[in-house]
Amino acid sequence: MLKYYGLSNDLKTKKILEDRDFMKRTLVFFFLIALILTEGCRGGGTIEGNRYYNRSWGFSIGIPEGWKESNVSGAVAGFINPEKTARVNVIVQTLPEGVTLEKYRDKVSSQVGASRVRKVNDGKMLIDGAAAYWSIMVMTVEGKRFKSLNYYTMKGRTVYTIICTVDADKFVDSEDVFYSFAESFRFEQ
Repeated sequence: MLKYYGLSNDLKTKKILEDRDFMKRTLVFFFLIALILTEGCRGGGTIEGNRYYNRSWGFSIGIPEGWKESNVSGAVAGFINPEKTARVNVIVQTLPEGVTLEKYRDKVSSQVGASRVRKVNDGKMLIDGAAAYWSIMVMTVEGKRFKSLNYYTMKGRTVYTIICTVDADKFVDSEDVFYSFAESFRFEQ
């Protein structure tokens, strides 16, 4: 139980309830992430030339010069730059009937606020001719700041999330190559 010294009983109760609410939202966020990650574990891929193909999930994505495939638990595909400072992961999830890309994006955005990850910017774009959203987020993990550029697109009921993460101070240098991943993404079915 958390202790709040020097606060009145009403303030202590309010603070405890706020902490419980925060913990509930945080647990829901991590539960959703766990569902996304386990859903994305199915299906293997192959590399042909400078492209990664995952025929099980019906997509391919270009791999920039020097980047290597990286096995990341929960990701359908993962890549790491030569300096091992930047990572790109593709997570795939089949959504329930009636859930749109916009609803999915809104749910992710609401959970981001609950997890104390800060959204810096977001917008709309096209990926392989399909509607897509992007967002830039900043987070601190074990005292280290990271910045991520995330892309979300959808075909049928399947959402493809491209998560590009790097040390916050190297983000400007990585932004163009992150965009090249999204720009090279193709639906293969």
